[in-house]
Amino acid sequence: MALETTREAKACLPTLIVATAILLLSASDAIADHSPTHSRWSIEIGEDGSDIESVFLTRQGSALFPILIVNENLVSITISLNYTIPFDATITAPDSVTVSGSSDIELEAILRGVDVMGYEGGDTDIFEVIGTVTSRQGLPISVPGDSDSASTDAIIPQVNKMEIVLEDLKGPVLGGDEASITAIVTNEGNVEDSVSEVEVTTSCSELTIGNQASQLGSRTLKPNGVTSVEIDVIAPMGHPTKNCDIAIEAAYRGEDSTQRIRDSTTVSVQVAPQVEESTETQELVESLPAPSVLFGITALFASAYYRDPNAANR
Repeated sequence: MALETTREAKACLPTLIVATAILLLSASDAIADHSPTHSRWSIEIGEDGSDIESVFLTRQGSALFPILIVNENLVSITISLNYTIPFDATITAPDSVTVSGSSDIELEAILRGVDVMGYEGGDTDIFEVIGTVTSRQGLPISVPGDSDSASTDAIIPQVNKMEIVLEDLKGPVLGGDEASITAIVTNEGNVEDSVSEVEVTTSCSELTIGNQASQLGSRTLKPNGVTSVEIDVIAPMGHPTKNCDIAIEAAYRGEDSTQRIRDSTTVSVQVAPQVEESTETQELVESLPAPSVLFGITALFASAYYRDPNAANR
C-alpha cells in the first residue's frame, strides 16, 4: 500500500512542479503590475525613453508623434491601438501591434490635414493613444482590461503674415492740385500682429507726400483684420507732365526674423491746362475802342461844354 502511494506521488510530481512554476510566474507578474489592469508593459509618446509634452504642427497642418511600447513580460503580447485625434485631423497609424517578450517597439502616428489658419496660433488639443492587450503568446485574453495610455498636447503653430497694398489712382493729378491714394494693410496670419517702420517714397522730388501712412504702425490687427489710410499726393503748380512712381514699405515680425513688405503704383502728373477765352468774348473786346481813344473823346466834349457860358441855359 505504501509502495503504491509513493508511486502515485512520484507520478504527480511533474504536474505539481509545473503548477508551482505557473503560480510563481503569476505571482511575479502580479507583484510587477503598476496598476490593477496593467501587467508589465507600457505605452509612451516619446523616444529614447523621454516623454514628449507637446508637439507643434507644421504650417502645412501635419505632425509626427513617436510612440514607444515596452513589453517586460517573458511572453509576447498583441495590443490593439486607438487614438484621440486633435483638430479634426486625419491619422496614419497602426491599429494593432505584437511585441515580443522582453523587448520594445517604436511606432509613428502621423497627423495631416489640419487647417492651421482656421485656428489661432497657440491653440492646443489632445492627442492620445490607448493600448489594450488582446492576446498573450498568440492566445486570446478572455477577460479584457489590461490597458495603458499616453497623451500629449498638439499645438497650432504661430503664423505671422502681413500684406500691404497701395491702390491705383483712377486718373491723373494736375499741377496745382492734390489727390488721395489708399494704403491697405491686411493680417493674413493666425495671431494678432501689426506693421512698423512704414515709409512712403516717390521717384518725383517735386511731389509732396502726406505722412498719413505713419498711422498704420499704431494699429494692431486680429487675424484677417484690415485697416487703411488715405495718403495725400500734392502736385505743385508748374509740375511737368510725367509718370511718378510711389512706393510704400513696412516691416513686421516674421517667424524667424523681421520681414519686409512692399507695394507700389504709378501716378500720372500732368500740367494744368490754361483757360482760353471764348470767341464771342474775344470779338466783343476787340470791337471796343481803345481806352485812350474813349478817354480823349470824352475829355474833348467836356471841355467844349464847360467853355460855353450859355451851355447851362440851353
